Amino acid sequence: MKEIKKSSALHLHNTAVRCDEFDRYIFGRIKDKAPRLGDLEERGTGEIPTFPGLLQDCFSALYKLEPELRPAGEVLPSHRPHRRLLEQVMGTEDYQELRAYTTLQEFEAAMASEVVGDRALQFFSEEQKEQIREMQSEEEKSESFQEQVEGLQAAAQAAQEAANQASAEAEEAEQQGDSQTAQEFSAKASQFQTQADSLSAQAQNAQMSLEEAKQRLEQMSAEMEEWFDQHSDEVRQACRKIAQSAKEEVEETSEFLEAWGDEAGELRRGDPAKAREYAERIRNSRKLRELAKLVGRLKRLALNKAKTKAESRAEVVDVSHGRDLRNLLPSERRRLAHPLFQKEFLRRWASSQLLIFKKKDKEKMGKGPIVVCEDGSGSMSGGEKEIWAKAVSLALAEVARFQKRNFAWIHFGAEYSPLSVEQATGGKVTPELMFSIAETFLDASGTDFETPLAKAQEIIEETEFKRADVVFITDGHCTVSDEFLENFRKTKREKEFQVVAVPINIGGSCSLASLEEFADNIIPVSQLSAGEAGEIFDKI
Repeated sequence: MKEIKKSSALHLHNTAVRCDEFDRYIFGRIKDKAPRLGDLEERGTGEIPTFPGLLQDCFSALYKLEPELRPAGEVLPSHRPHRRLLEQVMGTEDYQELRAYTTLQEFEAAMASEVVGDRALQFFSEEQKEQIREMQSEEEKSESFQEQVEGLQAAAQAAQEAANQASAEAEEAEQQGDSQTAQEFSAKASQFQTQADSLSAQAQNAQMSLEEAKQRLEQMSAEMEEWFDQHSDEVRQACRKIAQSAKEEVEETSEFLEAWGDEAGELRRGDPAKAREYAERIRNSRKLRELAKLVGRLKRLALNKAKTKAESRAEVVDVSHGRDLRNLLPSERRRLAHPLFQKEFLRRWASSQLLIFKKKDKEKMGKGPIVVCEDGSGSMSGGEKEIWAKAVSLALAEVARFQKRNFAWIHFGAEYSPLSVEQATGGKVTPELMFSIAETFLDASGTDFETPLAKAQEIIEETEFKRADVVFITDGHCTVSDEFLENFRKTKREKEFQVVAVPINIGGSCSLASLEEFADNIIPVSQLSAGEAGEIFDKI
């Protein structure tokens, strides 16, 4: 890929932030994956032809490890307004906080670039956009004049050299006494000299036109610079809003996606368009927005418990490449601590090329599935009870993903209500499955415990592994027959699985008598603290 710069009379760059081939390659690749960014570039270019350079600058300022603005004198006049704007944006506190999300992160940097680029496009008035267009037009004229000057000068020099050569030939012929040949060469020399003089005059005229175009260009650039100086407070305020908008967008979207199972960023790296679609889906639903906040809290509790357990029973078996900072080799930790190696360390981290210990569970036998039974009766509908129940379900799905265990979610209601069942094998919990859990609600007029427990038992009996976990989430009371309990307890002993009951006791009491008949542990959930909910994950 060629360097982004104008091959013009000015020999200046059309990017205000220094960028190299790698930065441009990354930006080009992410544009291919993110149609909205490409659409913005097309729309922006229709308004100001300099917009592609501005959008590249936005990405470089957000993605690069150490973004650096070029001196204004190295930037094309038509692109200097970009530099003035970005200089102010990069000086804000919100920009520095935004960089914590976007540095060496393609998806986040592209998303923030979209916001900054769009807001920057709105910042420039129609009059300023017209002035930028005129400046670029003058740059194109300058380039045309420069090409004319260089071409005419080269042709004049060639004609002059031909005239000098013909004069030398005429003089040599005269010395040899060949008057006729000397006259012929003299005529040619005169002809070439006339041509050289004419071309030189044309070159001088073109040079004058070039200088005039440069003067007009510098005058327009000076007027634009003067406007920025006169409106410095207004510009700073606008740039703070630009950086703040981008930070809020990235923070919110990242939180949404992490709550929906994209904590490691696989979705964002693999399909950013799909990731944005999911984020918009959450943003446009009040229920999903509220749920995302609680799911994020519970996920952190759940994964912390799961990771702590995994670390306690893991042993090193090999060395491989990756980005897990917890399992770094000592040599990599020393690199991180050394200022000279930090930049290279971060690049290798971004591409999952760090040397890490490869570990495996000391326990050879796998675990059975995590089966979540969630109450979908009318008393759970539409409020805090439903949000808490679904948050626990989604956090447990994340535990199944982390532990690579089969996962099943059983949504139940009254005795004759159809069960809604979602399953994932080997921890392959997809965002679509998570959305299905979040958005499905039976709103049944009654509660039946036996049907979902029987389904959970059926799922567990189909697996070869023991030590499964059933989490039963409900706010209701339901009688379970002795016959059912006898069979259920027998299966529990044979398959060695446990039942953790989670009474949703928000907004009123919750009967525990029926749960005590089949549950090994009962852990009520309280609205006031997620700490109590964290006890659930200790048992899984």
